[in-house]
Amino acid sequence: MRTSKAPPVARPIPTAGTLLACDRFREAGAVLAYLIAGHHAGLDEWHGGLETRLTSKDARNELGEVMEANPPKPMLDPGDFNLDLSKVPGRSAGFALWVRMLLSALVAADFLDRALYLKTAVERARRVVQAGVWREATTPQGRSLQGGAKTSLVN
Repeated sequence: MRTSKAPPVARPIPTAGTLLACDRFREAGAVLAYLIAGHHAGLDEWHGGLETRLTSKDARNELGEVMEANPPKPMLDPGDFNLDLSKVPGRSAGFALWVRMLLSALVAADFLDRALYLKTAVERARRVVQAGVWREATTPQGRSLQGGAKTSLVN
């Protein structure tokens, strides 16, 4: 039980992933980190913002905690991924737009994934409710209630 009246400090969810991206892919990892963090909290300034957070002791501790939990190997395997920043459309002039377009695609994909998950969850719940209603309607008491119901659009 909390004894302090101060609000709880929220842990930055994406910190471990952003730090792992930086460790694995160096300069390109910083771009991935920016997108991962931006997806959760909006795009931040790199200098004095995300960079500062990622170089903190807390960030390293969080990554350590995540790695100690032994995440599934496929989640940690980058395969043959290679982000070549020299091929960014428009070079340095197009970089900011390119990053924002990637962020937009990431947020849209996450939204669609979440919508599919919720749709599936709602459909599961609906089937459970319908099955319960069907069971209730097929009991002697349910049939008795149905038999005495007035004719309507529902009955």
